[in-house]
Amino acid sequence: MIYRALSVVKPYGHYISTGRKTIEVRNWQPVDGMPLENLVIVENAVRLNSSTHPTDPDGRIVAIVKVTGIRNWEKKDLAASCAGTFQDGLLAWDLGNIRKATYPMKVAAKLRIYDLDLDSGLLKVEPIAIPKSNYAQQAANSIIARKNDSSFYLF
Repeated sequence: MIYRALSVVKPYGHYISTGRKTIEVRNWQPVDGMPLENLVIVENAVRLNSSTHPTDPDGRIVAIVKVTGIRNWEKKDLAASCAGTFQDGLLAWDLGNIRKATYPMKVAAKLRIYDLDLDSGLLKVEPIAIPKSNYAQQAANSIIARKNDSSFYLF
């Protein structure tokens, strides 16, 4: 079966698979319509780039997610994106319906969103419980966003 996939550098794929990371930060937007359902997260050890490392054959499937929306990344998103510093102009991909996934074979990690042909019978998927700290963080972020007070940030 053909799945849509997104590669994420280690350890951030693991953070997504455990619910610790609920926002993926990118500098580009997918051409596919929203929401992106059943997006396979492939974790790889090599930071990919178009000139020297466009692919990594040693990727591992760690999660399946739904990208529920894409918006401007904000400082209040640092914790949910597991980022240490903020950079203006990037996009926050909000992740929902996060499920841990395992696959017994290595798969290719590639740039952008790409097609991945998997044997569905070998793909194991299980729901996860989002850590309460992330629920609290998301609720606090929602309240802060509603206040629209740019001088107050939650880190």
